Amino acid sequence: MQAYAVELGRILEISDAELEALKAGSLLHDVGKLAVPEHILCKPGPLTPEETEKMRIHPKIGVEILETINFPFPLTEVVRSHHEKWDGTGYPDRLKGEEIPITARILSVADCYDALTSDRPYRKPLSREEALKYVRGEAGTSFDPAVVDVLVAHLDRLHALADEINRSQETASAPDKRRLSKGGDPLTRDVNLLRESILERIYSAQTELLALYEIAQSTARSLHLDEAMGFIAGKIAHLLHYRCLVLYLHDPERKVLSARSVHGVQSPRLARHTLRLGSRMSGWAAVHLMPIHGVAHKDPVLREGGRSDLEDLVSEKGLENLESSIVAPLVDGDALLGVLALYDVRERPYEDDNLRVISIVAKHVATAVKNALQFGAREGSALVDPLTRLPNARYLFVSFEEEIARAMRQQVPLSIIELDVDSFNEVNDRHGHAAGDRILRQLARAIRRQLRGCDTCVRYAADEFIVTLPGVGKQEVARLRARIQEAIESHKFVVHGGKPAQLSVSMGTASFPEDGKTLDALIAVADARMYDAKTARRKGQPDEAGYQRFTGRRNTPVN
Repeated sequence: MQAYAVELGRILEISDAELEALKAGSLLHDVGKLAVPEHILCKPGPLTPEETEKMRIHPKIGVEILETINFPFPLTEVVRSHHEKWDGTGYPDRLKGEEIPITARILSVADCYDALTSDRPYRKPLSREEALKYVRGEAGTSFDPAVVDVLVAHLDRLHALADEINRSQETASAPDKRRLSKGGDPLTRDVNLLRESILERIYSAQTELLALYEIAQSTARSLHLDEAMGFIAGKIAHLLHYRCLVLYLHDPERKVLSARSVHGVQSPRLARHTLRLGSRMSGWAAVHLMPIHGVAHKDPVLREGGRSDLEDLVSEKGLENLESSIVAPLVDGDALLGVLALYDVRERPYEDDNLRVISIVAKHVATAVKNALQFGAREGSALVDPLTRLPNARYLFVSFEEEIARAMRQQVPLSIIELDVDSFNEVNDRHGHAAGDRILRQLARAIRRQLRGCDTCVRYAADEFIVTLPGVGKQEVARLRARIQEAIESHKFVVHGGKPAQLSVSMGTASFPEDGKTLDALIAVADARMYDAKTARRKGQPDEAGYQRFTGRRNTPVN
């Protein structure tokens, strides 16, 4: 395919920079598929709507990966736009006609022709004549007619060039699929140089991108700081090494930083740690609102290192070796919220590039701190259920509009699960309301354990919960529903005196936009399906006996 694309570019007399972008783009245009599950890429049949949406994220992901590398030619525009269509119906930006970069127009034609004539898991290869007929039929719709005309006019020449390159790469033994041969042909040398120089960096960039995305999704919805930091600390470990992570919060009255959340070695000891503003590395970062990294002094007179946050604790066992630090301030506008600090041994110092990563992470952690401070100040009021400490129905109504807007903007699915405890009044009657409250708190924790950091579980009514699931479509939500049900019904709930109790639950699901385009519409569908499931369970029928409209009375939402 690269041979087709590059030769088409030469015939169309594109610039040298565009030609180099086309060479690299031919190899890297689908690098974003690293973020697409393998079962979708290799599926031997048609994709579902949810699978299609997941596949369509790969141009944007590819750009985000490649932007971390400073290419001296316009590579990212090829990668982003190679699925745009001449008539404006492509993705991700719905560009039309000559709005599409010429390199992307060339690549899309070459890629299509090559794919049609190659063996695929979902289709056997077409003949040259069949493939050419299809490509010509898409001229003016999917493809630039001028590029198609050049392909048709020079097809024999293109095939001859491709055959020559393939012969030059053949060896007596089986080829190493990770590396092309060291032939003298310039195209082959370009391939090898590109692969050697960026493969490791692409893998690193993908790991970083995924971890940052998960941190961002989690912190944007976090109401409780301890819960958020437990998740974030695990994700940071994929980005930056540390033996100990400390979140310090700013106390403006005392003018100190106080440890609020600690993960790693010596967590109990550091949970009481405080630093004066302006002192040590974290205090300096707080005053100057800048990240900093360094290793503790060995000889303070020579000033060859920095003053460690843990300087006063070096005599304590377990802390004496934590001499390498990297810290970043947490800010909301101009207001200081605190400092995020990572500590490791002297032999594992932090580097300048780590400052970039911790600065990005610090922005997300600041969001979690801001949310926690805001909601903590209103404990038991507007948006938090005081019994389970989950968001309440009012929070759901306030936030769900933003979730729908995000799903439309990112072109990803969005689902909800509605859950109701079967015969919960009998639990209260048998064990008392205090025991019932205790069970609801345990139930809330059991549900949360089955969810991702970006999911939100809301106490919607007395014994009714709603879970919002960004990026989850119909098939995935059905699997999650079954997993939650199994987890709850196998869980040993405890009432007074350690006495065990078991619960059964009924659930219904709904997905945007198939089942509705507003929260009310989705809840109505999920509610009907939940009560169908409840009725089926009472009759001893399978849960999926069929969806009928429920007209019974609902519980009153908890505000």
